[in-house]
Amino acid sequence: MGFPTTRLSLAIAPLLLALACDGNVMAQQLPKGRTEASIEAVKVLEEKLYKAVVEKDTRTLAGLLTDDFIRTPPGTPTTTKAQWIAQLENGEVRYVSIKRQDVKYRVFGDTILVHAVTNIRGHTSGRDVDLVLRLLDVWVRQNGEWRLAAVQGNEMPKN
Repeated sequence: MGFPTTRLSLAIAPLLLALACDGNVMAQQLPKGRTEASIEAVKVLEEKLYKAVVEKDTRTLAGLLTDDFIRTPPGTPTTTKAQWIAQLENGEVRYVSIKRQDVKYRVFGDTILVHAVTNIRGHTSGRDVDLVLRLLDVWVRQNGEWRLAAVQGNEMPKN
């Protein structure tokens, strides 16, 4: 149980260091055209991801995630790629709709951080949910292809 957390901490440590630096300086390490092309590629994959999640297309979903993918939803235990896919297949977690706003992309070489406010309607733990979350998605380029490595969700403060 401690291994995935340690592994995730090691994977995210360089990202946290990068975030502590001026993001504009970090993003300028890539030529502007490559940065824009990377963001556009991830945007296309995000559409496939959310469609696959809502439609329970676990085959497509599995292809979009890294083997060591980790998902950290608010208030529930962290899940691996295999656990999340199993939750979708057995109906433990069901997504009805996913709508995003205030989406921001930050490119750091072969890593893209995506910050978004996301409204998720669905079903989990035996109840219907309508959540507004601030999500951080971590996309990494592996063997020339973008894959989702991690998702961290935090509930938005209630006004």
